[in-house]
Amino acid sequence: MIYLNPFSRTFIFEKFNQLFQRGIRWRRNFNFSSLLLVLMLSHQTDVNVQITNFTKNDGLTSLIVTCTYVDSKGIVWIGTNNGLNAYTGSKWYSITSIEDKKTGKPESLGRIETIFEDSQQNIWVSVMNKIYLYNGNFWTGFAETEIEDYVAKDFFEDRRGWIWVTLEHFKDFSNVPEIKFSLLGGALQMYDGLRWFKFYEDVAGTLGIDKTETPKYFTSILQDQSGNIWLSSLKGIYMFDGIDWVNYDEKDIVSEKVLKLLLDQEGTLWAATEYGISYLKDDKWVDLTRKEGLCGVNVYDLKEDPDGRIWAYTKRNIRFAGINLIENGKCIPFDKHKTGLKGTIEQLIWNKGEIIAFANDGVAVFDSLGNWKQYGKNEGLPDTKFYSILKDRWQNIWLVSDKSLYKLNNGVWEQLKEQEEWNVLTMMVDKKGTVWIGTEKMGLFKFQNGSWRNYSIANGLVDRQVSEIFEDKNGNIWVISKKGVSKIAIE
Repeated sequence: MIYLNPFSRTFIFEKFNQLFQRGIRWRRNFNFSSLLLVLMLSHQTDVNVQITNFTKNDGLTSLIVTCTYVDSKGIVWIGTNNGLNAYTGSKWYSITSIEDKKTGKPESLGRIETIFEDSQQNIWVSVMNKIYLYNGNFWTGFAETEIEDYVAKDFFEDRRGWIWVTLEHFKDFSNVPEIKFSLLGGALQMYDGLRWFKFYEDVAGTLGIDKTETPKYFTSILQDQSGNIWLSSLKGIYMFDGIDWVNYDEKDIVSEKVLKLLLDQEGTLWAATEYGISYLKDDKWVDLTRKEGLCGVNVYDLKEDPDGRIWAYTKRNIRFAGINLIENGKCIPFDKHKTGLKGTIEQLIWNKGEIIAFANDGVAVFDSLGNWKQYGKNEGLPDTKFYSILKDRWQNIWLVSDKSLYKLNNGVWEQLKEQEEWNVLTMMVDKKGTVWIGTEKMGLFKFQNGSWRNYSIANGLVDRQVSEIFEDKNGNIWVISKKGVSKIAIE
């Protein structure tokens, strides 16, 4: 007699019901035991897998997860809409308030915006109107009284160990008939380990934005080879040489609305702006616009490939216009007619001298001869809708469509899963090379050594919708969903 645990029984009868609803007509000589055996073989239990769920009943401070982080000690931090959670490997901690040292009263954390770790293994946590620093023993809170309703968006540590923090405040007036726009402001602070420095007179501003714009005032922060700090914003570029600030606006660059900064391999600074590109060469800004060949006007992202070439993503109004190759000061535009991709190119993958462009409606390759080719049925890719692409640490390239998973082998895509519609929300590859795929309604899929496993409510997962997957330092897989957090331990 075959014994089935509750999870396996639930799964088998769910599958049986699905087959029946699809209209399969069973033959008279059909053997139900055969069906049972087939289903069991297709859903063998992972005997070395243990799933632990964390919900509000288990101490999760809120079901709305805002950010996650695994620190250098292996502690898993999960920020929510109502506090912070920490998992040390043996114990789960829920932190909804931190005691104020001056008053001795607990202060509610509320929504966790950002979690950051510096080189000294200190953990920084930002909430509305406050920043907390955890040194491994106790918490220290820092509050700003000169700005109302602000939140620390980004933390950046320079080579001196100074922590730079961008503060932003947002007021939404878009629903007010007399105004119909919102106010976005930003300011900058720096912590040198002993005290805070405020740069409100040098680096700060406020501007009105509409609904189509991203509400982020500061867009990039980096440090060049000389130790200078560069900061881009919607009101220009700022440079700090250790003593003074220098501001670059529309008098120096093509537009003061800077959306991205990039420092290339040769030390050249590139700025993507609303009306083109400006790059700093021999202490002089050089502009690249549509006159120089850019397709589209709004440059919203910049990437550098292994050969030192710059790739610029451009939009025309709010629609994607194309990508642009910039080499030796010259611009070569590639719109949808040249790439063969009608949708927005969301990602570029460098692969053995070739560039793979990913869009939701297709995938194309830019070969070493400078030619574009869209992947299709002849290259093993029959699908036309795609969710995600990534390159793992072993240089394997994985592609998820609306029906299957593919792996690129010598220019041909190998299909690894039978065609079946699934709405994929996230994908990751762990340090063992296992592919994990999270879906909207079908739970979590694992692809390892040519075999598939599916985890859902029936076999222990807290929810069938998976919005985020990450791995901790012990190799445990963490799954974020609407109903809680699941930890999958693989022994």
